Amino acid sequence: MSITTPVICTIANTLYLPQVRCLKDSFLKHHPEGKVFLLLIDKPEVGLELMLQKEGFTTIELEALGEPEINSMVARYNLFELCNALKPFLLEYLWKTYDYEKLCYFDGDIYIYDSLNQEVWDKLDEFAIVLTPHEHELPENSLLTGDKLYWVELAIRQRGIYNGGFMGVSRHPDAQKFLHWWKSRLVNFGYYKLEEGMNCDQAWLDFVPSFGLNVCINRHPGLNVGFWNLHQRYIEHENGRYKVNGMPLNFFHFSGYSTERPDFITKHNTDFTFENRPDLKSLFEHYHHHLKAANFPNKIQPKLKETENELEPYLKSVQEFKTVNSPRVSVVMPVYNGARFIQEALESVFNQTYKNCEIIVIDDGSKDNTRSVLEPFFNRIRYIYQNNEGVSSARNRGIQEASGEFIAFLDADDFFFLPTKLEEQVACFERDSSLGIVHSGWRKVNFAGEKIADVEMWKKAPNLDLETWLMWQPVLPSAMMFRREWLHRAGGFNTRFSHSEDVDLVLRLTSIGCQSYWLKKVTVAYRQHEASASIKSEKKALLINEILENFFASPNLPPSVTQLEKQVRYSTFVWQAWNLYDTGNFALMAEFLKKSLQYSSCSTTETMASWMNDFTNFYEERGIYNINTASLCNLPEWKQLVRSVVFKMPPQLRAMMAVPPTNCQ
Repeated sequence: MSITTPVICTIANTLYLPQVRCLKDSFLKHHPEGKVFLLLIDKPEVGLELMLQKEGFTTIELEALGEPEINSMVARYNLFELCNALKPFLLEYLWKTYDYEKLCYFDGDIYIYDSLNQEVWDKLDEFAIVLTPHEHELPENSLLTGDKLYWVELAIRQRGIYNGGFMGVSRHPDAQKFLHWWKSRLVNFGYYKLEEGMNCDQAWLDFVPSFGLNVCINRHPGLNVGFWNLHQRYIEHENGRYKVNGMPLNFFHFSGYSTERPDFITKHNTDFTFENRPDLKSLFEHYHHHLKAANFPNKIQPKLKETENELEPYLKSVQEFKTVNSPRVSVVMPVYNGARFIQEALESVFNQTYKNCEIIVIDDGSKDNTRSVLEPFFNRIRYIYQNNEGVSSARNRGIQEASGEFIAFLDADDFFFLPTKLEEQVACFERDSSLGIVHSGWRKVNFAGEKIADVEMWKKAPNLDLETWLMWQPVLPSAMMFRREWLHRAGGFNTRFSHSEDVDLVLRLTSIGCQSYWLKKVTVAYRQHEASASIKSEKKALLINEILENFFASPNLPPSVTQLEKQVRYSTFVWQAWNLYDTGNFALMAEFLKKSLQYSSCSTTETMASWMNDFTNFYEERGIYNINTASLCNLPEWKQLVRSVVFKMPPQLRAMMAVPPTNCQ
């Protein structure tokens, strides 16, 4: 076989074979002399490898790559990360094993619609590397404008300028240098952690043009069309051929498309639909048809009757792929040493009336018997273990692993109280496609799960706008459901914060336009742990004020928000002071009350009187009445606070300390 034969390769597991078959068939249609290599991540069932070879694949098993680093990568990376990190390993392996002059990598969900000779193979005669940018020109004729366009561009900037789903390399020293460099980065830094600057293999490609290598940035509009550049590209179908912006469509990247949800262009973005982009409907119907046909290898089964029984497990896995490939909701459960309550939390999800969901448990380095408690449920959940990195990292890992359109979080010591929680929150999203968050009420329960009080924040804060999130901070992840697209836009939780990370996330989401809605029902039980309450209160109090400082330091806040700063800072300091008092941290309580004075709109005497009133109100909201305020006044920390404030006042004002309670918010 000639070394100039067109050769492509891809990486997948067996459940992704329908997409890979479509890639192979579409490539060989336009390059019948070509060759397709498939690196299988999982061990194929008996007979499957022979079947794939008869279909036209040359299969490679993971062990064949022979790289010592791969074992540790398999242990550390999830499936998505691993498939992406292995790209340079596969390309190097093919060069070492065969004599091909040119190689191209394609993601499995790409479909080729025209010859690649002119824009790919011919380019590799001249260049060592061919990359395609997500955007190919200034957005002067973009179908998106204003903030929507800006957020698309920011998402591209965060995830990588060049799309890692396609790459061409020729047997050139520059390409070999590049692959060696790329491999070295992906061994340990191929995670999907946007908050840490990593997007698997793709973000690293931003460096390539600056290295002075012989690289072609191919801006042809027919290459690598996908949801990320649909605002720049318009599809036409003429005389049996697809065109984009009047030029041949070489290949389309169907990232995020599922046959289970054929009415959606992608799960990653909702800006475009078949209603506002009717030009895409024929293209997607064509791909849908081929993808459905590729779900079962019926055309070659008669040739393999001798292995028919052995193939039953594989055919069963394909059937499972059809039915569970696209859960609508992903329930993400972070857990650390949660063996005591994790089963109760799980069962509350199993008992939900909404069944089209997956459960992803992220074990954040538990040292107790959490895993053994979960093992009986491994056939119903996805269990992922990671080193202890904190709840923000664990939730981000869950977001990364999730395949659902919506994400519901559930902490391991909480449990869904309302059996219809997921069903009713999904219904809210379906009624209003602009929503990014559906929130609900929660029930505070004690260690034994007994009711303390119901929290129905919509009675105080009916509108979940930015002002409400700032003033009341009514955030509890277990009571919320998020549209996954928005979590990706915001970059997930900030791992800098061990507490109040949820408030930070919601403020960032709302600041970039995410709309929220109340489901006015108590849906989840939120367990209170008295033993650790004091430590948590202190950490949360310190971090929430850091978060607010960072937020109000932003130069792009509207005037309606900036003018709220004093009110927000005052009410936050007082509420945190009460929480510190309630958990026995009297010294920090006094410090926070003193800090609140600089943000109060009232006089010092009125403010100090208001503190008593506020503390009483906070307790009454919890259902505790007849508060003994004398116990507060007799605290040494309170007396010292009063002395430090009063002695700084003019003598004529000291006599005015006895004033009726007021509200200084």
